[in-house]
Amino acid sequence: MTRYPDSGKIASELSTLLRYDPTVLFGYLISLEVDGPVNDKLLSRLTGIDEQGCSRMLDKMLADGLVIEGSDGYLPLHPRLALSNLYRLALEKDQTVRASRVRLDALTALLVKRREEVQGW
Repeated sequence: MTRYPDSGKIASELSTLLRYDPTVLFGYLISLEVDGPVNDKLLSRLTGIDEQGCSRMLDKMLADGLVIEGSDGYLPLHPRLALSNLYRLALEKDQTVRASRVRLDALTALLVKRREEVQGW
């Protein structure tokens, strides 16, 4: 299972702040907990979502700038970059997202700390 049991709650809050799919955000948060690349099989095992759903999720993450594709799978972008990408996408759709910036920054800091713990920085 995952290291941080509150990932679902954080994904839900980010979804509300950024007007983004909470399932994709959950997959991204879980990928942050892996020290190395993820693929649909690994993500399926960690999230409980079927492999086909995880494959679509990874495609969406790639398209929206949450992961990059490597030779062995997908690598999550650093939370600062990934959440900034989603923030820009959200602003293009709805300017009221700007009001969520302070809370988004706090969640970004939390995720940065977690990712750095996984990578041993």
